[in-house]
Amino acid sequence: MKPGKLIRTIDGQIIGERNGWVLFIRAGKSTPQWTSLKLLRRSPGKARKNAFWLGWNGERLARNHDSILLADRHPGTHDWVISRLRENDHDL
Repeated sequence: MKPGKLIRTIDGQIIGERNGWVLFIRAGKSTPQWTSLKLLRRSPGKARKNAFWLGWNGERLARNHDSILLADRHPGTHDWVISRLRENDHDL
């Protein structure tokens, strides 16, 4: 492995994949009010941010630094995440 290269692991249940992105529920990190999610880009490339930590309360994403960056830098992916979570075929 090259020095400085991050190892990105999926530590939970995958609930969606699209265009190199993987969305999953983080194992053991959720609360009764919020489901803890992580969105990873499988092939990081040269993007500045390749992992986004998100929260979902059954209706909306938490308004945090990562959700704001995701909406700003990757609006199509942001919309896909919300759409995927609203499908609710993964018991959220």
